[in-house]
Amino acid sequence: MERTGLTDADTSPLGRDYWTYEGVAPRNHALAALTGILMGVHAISRVLANSEAFRVQNDAEADVPPERRPLDTPVAEGLFAALHFLTRHAQEVAEELLEQATLEG
Repeated sequence: MERTGLTDADTSPLGRDYWTYEGVAPRNHALAALTGILMGVHAISRVLANSEAFRVQNDAEADVPPERRPLDTPVAEGLFAALHFLTRHAQEVAEELLEQATLEG
């Protein structure tokens, strides 16, 4: 697949193209950014939920191998912090979009 106009910074570690604003009208960039932020919120929420489910399961088992252990405390706290700030930023962007729509409408 030819990737014109993209740099290595535009791809994920999996080699997939990150979503960009290409082809999106400038007036819709904030909406597109909000979508990307909320995708991140959803992904982090799933990682944290899976970690908690594994933690509960592993608490009932003895001698859990390291690869089955849930996230350690510093990583979990960091993800909760990221979730908090991404959610706050998403709310700010959504409020700006709502304000713009109100002014335009």
